[in-house]
Amino acid sequence: MIATDDFQIEVRHGLTEAEIAACVLLLQRGAAVNVATAEEHLPLAHVQTLALLGETIVGVSAIKRARRRYAAKISRSSGYTIHPTMPELGYVTVDKQHRGHHLSSRIVAALLTTSSGPLFATTDKDEMKTVLAKNGFVWRGHEWDGENGCLSLWVLPKQ
Repeated sequence: MIATDDFQIEVRHGLTEAEIAACVLLLQRGAAVNVATAEEHLPLAHVQTLALLGETIVGVSAIKRARRRYAAKISRSSGYTIHPTMPELGYVTVDKQHRGHHLSSRIVAALLTTSSGPLFATTDKDEMKTVLAKNGFVWRGHEWDGENGCLSLWVLPKQ
């Protein structure tokens, strides 16, 4: 059994090519995001957080750069207007074999120490909705059909 204390949470402002590859592999195994898009946008994120067990990356999250067209699409889909320059919290995933240690909550909380908000996130996972709510995000608008399930918009107001 791995103790919660054995995991390190690190905030990064850029990743090496090897770290990006490891994160993309995690995202691919988690099957929650478009991996090609993640491979392109993860290195461009404002900041990333990693959950590490030793030197192995077992979790990741990021504050993505603002994307005006994407924000407009999310506003239309959810029925709730978000500012077109609002960054997105995303790519939150933890390797399946290391779940149950509250790593998603820990990496999101660490990531939020780098931002004063506002931010938005979308998810179709009940577990992620809980993580977002615990970290101050509020559900806005209505759900809509996504690629993998029924998505909802979560907004963290300016702090």
